[in-house]
Amino acid sequence: MTVTFGDLVQLISVIIWPLTLLIIVFKFKSFFGGAINRMQSLDASASGISMTFQNKLDEAKALLSKMAPQLRDSAKSVTVSAQGFPYERVLKVKKELEEFLNQKARNHGIEASNHNPSNLSSQLSEIGLITFQQQKVINAALDLANSANPAITDEQAQVIEQLYATVK
Repeated sequence: MTVTFGDLVQLISVIIWPLTLLIIVFKFKSFFGGAINRMQSLDASASGISMTFQNKLDEAKALLSKMAPQLRDSAKSVTVSAQGFPYERVLKVKKELEEFLNQKARNHGIEASNHNPSNLSSQLSEIGLITFQQQKVINAALDLANSANPAITDEQAQVIEQLYATVK
C-alpha cells in the first residue's frame, strides 16, 4: 500500500482541529485551571453558561464593603474564630440563619413553616422585624450557602460567615 499526497492531506485535515485544541489547552492550562477553581458551580440556561458562585461571592464582598464600619469590624472577627471544614461551616451558617428567621417569625406570630427562608426574610423586612440591609445580607448568605459545594475554600466560607456575623 502506497501513501499518496492526497492521503496525507486527508490525514492532516482530520487531525488538525484536535491537535489545535490540545495545543491551546496546554498553552493556557493555568488560565483554564484558575477558571475552573473559581467556578464552583455552573448555571446553564438558554442564555448560556455562567459562573454563578464566584459572581455571588463577589457581590457578597461588595455588600460587606458597603456596610457600616462597626458591622464590618464584627464580621472580620469571624475570620479568627473559624473552626472545622469550610463546607461544614457553611452548612452551619445556613442552618443558623434559617433558625434565626424561624425564631423571629414565631416570636411575632408568623407561621414560618409555610415560607422558604428568602420569602420569610422578605416578609420580616416588610413588617419591620429586620432591616432591609439585614434582609439583603441574609438572602446573600443563604444564596451562597445553597450554591456552595464540598470543595468550597476557607476564604469563601469566611465571606459567608462574615455575612452571618453582621446579622446576628
